[in-house]
Amino acid sequence: MKLRIKVIPGAQRTEVIGWMANGVLKVRVQAPPEKGKANEELVKYFAKQLRLSRSEISIIKGRGSREKTLGLPDIDMGEIEHLAATGKSRQ
Repeated sequence: MKLRIKVIPGAQRTEVIGWMANGVLKVRVQAPPEKGKANEELVKYFAKQLRLSRSEISIIKGRGSREKTLGLPDIDMGEIEHLAATGKSRQ
C-alpha cells in the first residue's frame, strides 16, 4: 500500500495532524530535517503506531522533500483513518 505524506519537521512532538484536502496525510515530526533524521523519525513513528517493524515501511519517493510516499504492507485502511482522526493507533 502507498501512503502520501506531508512532513513538517522540527515540531515539538511527532504526531499526525490529519488529512489535507488533496488526500495527503499531514504529519509533524520532532526530528530536524537534516541527515535523514526526519525520515527516520517518520518511519519509527509509523512502525510504532501501526505495530509494524521498521523494515516493513519504506520511503518510496521524496527522501529529500517534505512530500513523501510511504510504502506499507497491506494493512486495514481503517488503521490509517483511525490514526489520522485521533493521532493514535487502536490498541
